[in-house]
Amino acid sequence: MSSRRRRKKKTGAGTVFFLILLIAAGSVVLFSLTNESFADKLKSMTTEKVKAKSEEVKAKAEEKILEQVLEQVIESTGDPEAAEKVKEVLENIDEEDMQKAKEMIGEYINKDTISDVKDMIDEGINEETVSEMKDYVQENISEEDKEQLKELFEKYRNKF
Repeated sequence: MSSRRRRKKKTGAGTVFFLILLIAAGSVVLFSLTNESFADKLKSMTTEKVKAKSEEVKAKAEEKILEQVLEQVIESTGDPEAAEKVKEVLENIDEEDMQKAKEMIGEYINKDTISDVKDMIDEGINEETVSEMKDYVQENISEEDKEQLKELFEKYRNKF
C-alpha cells in the first residue's frame, strides 16, 4: 500500500478572484470620481474650505494693517503711548465703526498682501515684521484714508 497523498493542483482561483474584486472596486471609485454630482460635491467641499481659510486670513490681515495704520497716525501726532492707545481703542470700538474701518483697509488688501501678512503672523510678530507693515502702510494707504481713520480714532480716544 502506498501512502502517497495526492497533491492538489493550484488553479490560481484565489488570485483571480482577488484581482476581479480589485478591478471592480477600482471601477466603482473611478466611476464615482467621473460622476459629475460626486465630483461637484468634492469640489465644493474643497472650495468652501479654501474660501473660509482665505476669509480668516484676510480678516487677520485687515486687523493687523488697521492696527499699524492707527499706530502710525497716532505716532504722527507725537503721542509716545500710541501702541497702547491703539489696542485699547480697537478693543472698545463699535462693531459698525470697526466694519467701516476694515472696509477702508480692505481696499488695499490683495492676494500678495494677504500672503505676506499670513507669513508674518505665522512666523510671529517681531520688530522686523512691524517695521515691514509700517513701510507697507506708509507707501500704500492714501492720506485721505489715514485722515478718516484718525478721525475715527479721535472719536474713541476721548472716551478713555
